[in-house]
Amino acid sequence: MNVTPKKTIVFAVYSLSQWPLVRSSVKRLKEIGVPCAVVSFNHNSIVNNQLEKHAESLGVQLLLQAAVTEARMAAGDTIEPETEQPGRAGWTPDEAELQYRRLLATDVDVATKMLDETNAGCLIVLEDGPGGNGALIHAANLKNIPVLVTPFGVGESTDYDIFIEDRQRQGGVNRVPEGEVGALIRKWASHWIRDTIYGEILLHPAEFILAKVATGLDLRHPWVVQGGYANCIAVESAAMRQIYKKEGLSGDKLKDCGSVYCDAVYEAINEEDKYRTAYIEGTKIKEGLTKLLIALPPSYHEVRGDYNEFDNYKEMVGSILEQAADIENIEVTVSIHPNAHEDEVNAIRDTGVNVSRQWLVRELGRYDIFLTTWSSTIRWAITARKPVLNYDAYGTELPTYGQAPGVVTSRSIGDLMEHLGKLCSDDGAYKDHVARQRSVAHEWGILDGKNFNRIHALIEQLMANP
Repeated sequence: MNVTPKKTIVFAVYSLSQWPLVRSSVKRLKEIGVPCAVVSFNHNSIVNNQLEKHAESLGVQLLLQAAVTEARMAAGDTIEPETEQPGRAGWTPDEAELQYRRLLATDVDVATKMLDETNAGCLIVLEDGPGGNGALIHAANLKNIPVLVTPFGVGESTDYDIFIEDRQRQGGVNRVPEGEVGALIRKWASHWIRDTIYGEILLHPAEFILAKVATGLDLRHPWVVQGGYANCIAVESAAMRQIYKKEGLSGDKLKDCGSVYCDAVYEAINEEDKYRTAYIEGTKIKEGLTKLLIALPPSYHEVRGDYNEFDNYKEMVGSILEQAADIENIEVTVSIHPNAHEDEVNAIRDTGVNVSRQWLVRELGRYDIFLTTWSSTIRWAITARKPVLNYDAYGTELPTYGQAPGVVTSRSIGDLMEHLGKLCSDDGAYKDHVARQRSVAHEWGILDGKNFNRIHALIEQLMANP
């Protein structure tokens, strides 16, 4: 008797910082007997080597999409794309665009074979836009395999404005070119043009955008982090739903499920009575002691150092940790960013501070205060009712948490340290701050431990009705 193999849930991952979310989701699916596989579309062999180790420890197959595509391109084993687009006259590509078309068409071919190899029944991506795996999503769409976004971070179009500003300052911004290529962009890809104070800007080189349009890898909303062609987005919270709607995403695409992130927070809070009590009563975990968790970003001094108070990253890290450690009755722990370079990690370790290698999301409920720099994990700290001190280290002035009264944002670390000192010494001030977080916590996350169940139900629904 032939038994039809179970369909596999395939996850697309790019960075080491994305892996904990994928790991958590895969682990939960495997526990209920759902086969999983992971595709990396990162080009960096060091990152892929780490991902391979992580996947092996989890017992799942990891496929290296970008590496296979690059190897085929280097060997000349490319797919020759059609130069005419069905249903319209199209255009004749120049050599630069044609090479991009070969790359994209080959990548789609590689992605298609990987979906076949894994017997994919559903594709889970963490981003569906310019930073996502367009080839894999397109291949899934062609095969009628449902694509679900379980978002990694917040992601707003203002991020691209900052990107443009940085590229303009470095002299590397992509402009709409003159001549025939520019005319083709205006005719076939005008939605890729962003009007800015620097003129009409493109996210990618014009020839690459034309190649994406010609090979079916266009984006519905190129300047929106989740602006692609996934079937749905598993919306994390009411606050995130408002952000997606503000970004122009369709209501039909938004499915309220919650996030596996919140299940991780929920489980950590409920692991010990002291964490649960602090969450419910709005008190510190240990009387007479303030447990501070600091999550610092990798260095952006090379790009945005002029906006920072300190001359270099090491000086910034040293000052933050030294000032925090000088506060009475405080216990300081630093969570190191997964994407941090070795010299950045050393800058933190050189201070002698306690370092946590645990998943940051699981750590949030085990501390009293969270100090960070625009981390998307601020969402989960709000949900966990923890006061947040948000250091705008590089002057990005993002609007994300403007309506969150328990998030204190400042470009001055001195101001934040003054606030931190008060929260450490004054229990009344601490409880008031917690109360502000509590007032909006339900808007930022669902803390009932059932988010995975809702997401899994959505996956099954999508697979039953592709």
